[in-house]
Amino acid sequence: MPPLRVLVTISGFLQRQRELNGLEKLWAKLHEQASSQEPAHVPYPLRWNHDWAGFAEFLWRLRNREQRQLDVRVFCYSWGVGNGLVSLGEQMHKRGMRINAAVCCDPVYYSWWRLWRALIGSPAVELPPNVGSAFWLYQTQNRPNGSRGLVAAEGADTRIAEGQEIDATHQYADDHGAFHNLALNVAAMPLDELLEVA
Repeated sequence: MPPLRVLVTISGFLQRQRELNGLEKLWAKLHEQASSQEPAHVPYPLRWNHDWAGFAEFLWRLRNREQRQLDVRVFCYSWGVGNGLVSLGEQMHKRGMRINAAVCCDPVYYSWWRLWRALIGSPAVELPPNVGSAFWLYQTQNRPNGSRGLVAAEGADTRIAEGQEIDATHQYADDHGAFHNLALNVAAMPLDELLEVA
């Protein structure tokens, strides 16, 4: 039985469910695309500071209930990368699970005890070792920005594509068509092809 595709969207710092934002728009597109293809699980958009240990446990239970592997792909923005993707990846790694692909929009480094690093010389975001392929877009019009990009964990075989600059400020980057198009393409890509790109 093929893996169950799980498409996870993770919002940025100031994004709330009470307001429509680019991540929710992307979620709706992913949900519609998944409905017209093979079955996929598309959770409602999660916040950058979600209970990642709890969500990893949910994915573990989902895998056991479905009696098949999961093909997890994450689409994230800002601190949804620096905290959300990183924390989810770490929690899944503890449970022996992988994130096959991540599409990161304007990724911003996060450290709870050095919050100022997001605005002053934000370093690259180090991905957990269980991320297979990573794609990223960034802007340079204002701060924070993800121009420092992504790096693989030491010893990991994560494939990181070259970053793509977009014409937007940070506040509007998650609405950018290039991000949505890349996310939809990665979401639809067959797993065997996905494992060879980036």
